[in-house]
Amino acid sequence: MELPEVELRPLRRADLPLLARWLAEPLVSRWWRPTRPPGGRCGGRAPPGTPTAS
Repeated sequence: MELPEVELRPLRRADLPLLARWLAEPLVSRWWRPTRPPGGRCGGRAPPGTPTAS
């Protein structure tokens, strides 16, 4: 069986309704807990020692 080709791209504004539907699904929402209010902006820095900290 041949696997389909997958293309990754940055998230676009047009993707937000689909993303919101995914996050509202019970099997997703039980694992996904927002760390800030919806519509908020990212900011600050990751604590030292986290994999995302540079």
